[in-house]
Amino acid sequence: MALQAMWVPGYVAQVEIPGNTRLRLVNGIPWTDVTGLRVGYGAIFRGIGGQGNWFHFAIPSPVITDGKRVRLERVFVLYNADAGARVESAHIWDGPNNVRRYDGLSNTGAHGSGIDAKNSWAGGGGEVFWGIGVSIFVRFTNDANIHFTTAGGDFTS
Repeated sequence: MALQAMWVPGYVAQVEIPGNTRLRLVNGIPWTDVTGLRVGYGAIFRGIGGQGNWFHFAIPSPVITDGKRVRLERVFVLYNADAGARVESAHIWDGPNNVRRYDGLSNTGAHGSGIDAKNSWAGGGGEVFWGIGVSIFVRFTNDANIHFTTAGGDFTS
């Protein structure tokens, strides 16, 4: 069984609901309530206290290798969440199909520089048909930053 790992930098993060009803400017920089602050080491978003938002990551997905469908073993989204920013859900998608849902999480703190139990989730080992996406829901209990550093997946064939 061959293992392939595919990763993207954190600055590919896409926010589901941009704008000043859910996000604030990062460091006062214009438009970062819409786009986040894209930097070489990831993307930083500043949430508004009492609000939540989804952040989406497209993971490069080898669908067929050596004539066989690959299987998704694990996904990763590395992040640093300030006090007041809490990762509550991680949903894994294969195109339009929900592969797995991890709800009821309450993850905060520094998880942006290495793989740990708070930033990695089993992918279920099912065959990949379309392309893997990972969606992360962050609840902001007060104005706080979430910084995504990288995201990826492990695939076997």
